[in-house]
Amino acid sequence: VSCYGLSDGTISIQVEGVAPQINWSTGDTALSELQNLSAGIYGVTIVDGACSFAISSIRLFKVSRLFC
Repeated sequence: VSCYGLSDGTISIQVEGVAPQINWSTGDTALSELQNLSAGIYGVTIVDGACSFAISSIRLFKVSRLFC
């Protein structure tokens, strides 16, 4: 997030595997990038066609008011 109070954060992931399914805690699916995010914790679950899976959480930090 570039400045205090803004919702302009982005999370990008690169996924390899057989027909991966991406599920974000925001409810978005099949996206390798989320945009216009505010500070917070975002979860992602990835399952591919071979039944391999990964679960991760990503934290976007807010910037102090002093730096904007």
